[in-house]
Amino acid sequence: MDELYGRDLVRLWWVDYAGVRRIRVVPARRMKENKNSRIGITPAALGMPAVQDTAPPLSKLSPVGECWLNPDWDHLIRYQLEESRRSVPFVPVTFHEVTEDISKATHISPWPYCPRSLLQRVTDNIKTEFGIEIRAGFEIEFLLMEEDGKGPPLGGSGTYCAAEKYEIASEFLGDLNEILENIGIKVTQLHAESANGQYEVALTFADPLTAADKLVTAREIIASLALRNKMRASFSPKPSPDQAGNGLHVHLSIWKNGENLFDISAGEFEQAIQSASSEPGMFIAGILRSVHALVAITGSSPLSFYRLVPGAWSGAYAAWGMYNREAAIRVLPRWSNFEYKAMDASANPHLALAALCAAGAYGIQNKLQLPKPCTTDPASDPTLSSLRLPSTLEHALHYLSVSEEGDSIRNAFGMEIIDAFCETKRLEHLLGADLSLQQLQEQYLFRY
Repeated sequence: MDELYGRDLVRLWWVDYAGVRRIRVVPARRMKENKNSRIGITPAALGMPAVQDTAPPLSKLSPVGECWLNPDWDHLIRYQLEESRRSVPFVPVTFHEVTEDISKATHISPWPYCPRSLLQRVTDNIKTEFGIEIRAGFEIEFLLMEEDGKGPPLGGSGTYCAAEKYEIASEFLGDLNEILENIGIKVTQLHAESANGQYEVALTFADPLTAADKLVTAREIIASLALRNKMRASFSPKPSPDQAGNGLHVHLSIWKNGENLFDISAGEFEQAIQSASSEPGMFIAGILRSVHALVAITGSSPLSFYRLVPGAWSGAYAAWGMYNREAAIRVLPRWSNFEYKAMDASANPHLALAALCAAGAYGIQNKLQLPKPCTTDPASDPTLSSLRLPSTLEHALHYLSVSEEGDSIRNAFGMEIIDAFCETKRLEHLLGADLSLQQLQEQYLFRY
């Protein structure tokens, strides 16, 4: 809090279960006057669907009760979009529950529904039980569009990695890279993507909590910088019916005693990762076991399942492969990590990483054997049709809430948060059930 200045307007941020970035803006003066620097808020602030400010009654995230937003000052970031404008303090919060007893004494305790607290708990447990630390890095895909959101995407109709298409947005992307570098968010690469006006920014690895926080900060800056340039940025999973959707692929590696366990020589990698004692193989096997349930969290809007289709490089099959972009998991021996592809911006990144880590840890705990890799496009092989991931949010929620495939996530999260999440997403599914694809696309274009 010492980094706050008198006229600062502090943006306290969180991501709700629907994947929506939300903020409370508080003058620095009030933060300093408030001894504990906590801000009260309704429990429903976590449990509203992306398209409506109503919490489902069965979720227990209701308008009744009180939570405090507890700023995590260790993760405060100040960003500046223009030299002539003030920098913006951007601070993640954890949720705490507030209760009063009969004597009117106030009691504050960690709230079991808080996504950031959950992610920290899951990764701490993995380190304690297995001595393993996890590192994650995200790839952010987005469209640059006219300011009113009604015109065609900017950046032209060039294809994947087209030089001219990059050049059209090069000033924006150059400014973005500089802003991110100035606040310690390192970019590994930027390039034009497949859809009209679509670009990708890849971030470096960090521990899961830091990686998720930096992802949210980067998206906030992308959206804000676009507005400063009289544009809008869309992170929607499927902004156009006949163009590629926006993914949010995440790369993961696991570390023990300071060494990356995926750091295996290329010639030995495939055999080593499939050995019975391979912890990287067990970790991936755990994710594959739960991937039908995982997609309820990692691609959690009705629109997500229009992106998660064969032929879209979205990872629509419960398979893994060496450099296979149609499998849910693409293993990258040259880079000593693997990529989980079945994810988009509708995911709460803290919940998504917690679920991936929990599923992977289950694989290690139960010494799951990694199946043979998928060496072809799964869509071209009829024998692999059973590996197709759920085609609707409702189907994915069934796997998460009651199926055996979801038990590793349920056990790690606890049923309180699982039930609340599923009720929130079921309401979102119902709200979109009678809408056409075009109506869904219009509704979700700028939700994230």
